Amino acid sequence: MDLYSGSFYLGRWFQEEVRVHWTMILAVGYFILRSGVDSFAKAMLWVIVPYVLLFGSILAHEFGHILAMRYFRIPTYGVILWPLGGLAFGGEARRPKEEFVVAAAGPFVTLVLMGLGHLLAWGSYQVGVELVHRYPFSKYIWIFPYFGAIFHQFAWIQLYLFVFNVAVMAFPMDGGRMLFAILWYFKGPYRALILSAKIAIFFAFLMVGFAFYISSMMLGLIAFFIWSQASAILQNPELFYQLRAMSSYAPISPSPSKDSTSLLSQNPEEMEVEDLKRAIDLLLDKIERNGIHSLSQEEREFLFKANEIYSKWN
Repeated sequence: MDLYSGSFYLGRWFQEEVRVHWTMILAVGYFILRSGVDSFAKAMLWVIVPYVLLFGSILAHEFGHILAMRYFRIPTYGVILWPLGGLAFGGEARRPKEEFVVAAAGPFVTLVLMGLGHLLAWGSYQVGVELVHRYPFSKYIWIFPYFGAIFHQFAWIQLYLFVFNVAVMAFPMDGGRMLFAILWYFKGPYRALILSAKIAIFFAFLMVGFAFYISSMMLGLIAFFIWSQASAILQNPELFYQLRAMSSYAPISPSPSKDSTSLLSQNPEEMEVEDLKRAIDLLLDKIERNGIHSLSQEEREFLFKANEIYSKWN
């Protein structure tokens, strides 16, 4: 799925581009209809506000990954929000420790938000009780119990998200990436990538079965996403391994000086170092935006040759 071209620009926050996929609008409409509310005010209070808080927390979760990448000087490319959650785009870790910390940073932020949600819920209830005693006939008394309920729900959702992200050890979920980092430490990156993809396929089938059991379309879509990513890796593990290796030391250039077509039409062995890096940047950018299947056969062959050259340089 081409998430980038199907998204719109939301802003640049903390020096990172944040985009929202158009399907988010459909998702909000779906949840409003499913809730059965009969007025805009109720939809705002019980659907839109919780939805905004949820995806605000997901955005914070993704920025946890972004900040961890910055700490290790891994290039970052921004965040995209879509109905299944969020995606933080960036280069690849160079060592297992970096991979583990970057993957764990998101769930850590989720745990912090869970604690904050419980604290705000408790505070809202306390203020509400105090106001009932002081102003028992005020028409605004309902506000604090309302926010208490919203924050209480928010805190529990954060707990569910934390458990789901960590317990589902399916690459590229956070738990799967942490497992990949551990396997990388013991078995090397290539074997770890293949093992992680196979484990992800197993989890995807389990999730599909559970999705049918509880009638959850959302869980089924997440399972399909995991299965498609893992299947792509298993179909061509050598290419994915080389792409990870190259993106760990070839950050995307913001504005290549030469035309992309002319760069990619050249023989990598005859290119200058800077031109070769720019060409690789263009292809990695295309993969980040449109997926691995968007590469033509010529572009894949170019990356294979470029990887061989990089191996000689390093």
